[in-house]
Amino acid sequence: MLSGVPGESSISPAGRVANELLYRHDEPRLEIVEQDRPWSFDGDGALFRLVSEAQRIRLAHLSDPVLAVHTSIVEPLPHQITAVYEAMLPRQPLRFLLAEDPGALVTSRSSGRA
Repeated sequence: MLSGVPGESSISPAGRVANELLYRHDEPRLEIVEQDRPWSFDGDGALFRLVSEAQRIRLAHLSDPVLAVHTSIVEPLPHQITAVYEAMLPRQPLRFLLAEDPGALVTSRSSGRA
């Protein structure tokens, strides 16, 4: 499909965008084409929002590695974040028990190695 405007982008039959300069001698091969768009905006908006939000949540960890901490109502102390994200999670398989003694302000970490 050619647009008929010199230098304007056109779409090839394969659906790719291409640029083609048109001249007066190209006029015989031009035709007016009525074609519907391959997409429409008549879908369910609530469903689109649900899917896009699910995709955003699925990829959120890429921009915020401690997303679980920031989205929970728990307010961890700095040494707890260090224990989990720097000491425990990098070690696989994950076999740890993390316990906090609130009175003593001590975090205990135990590996589950047999």
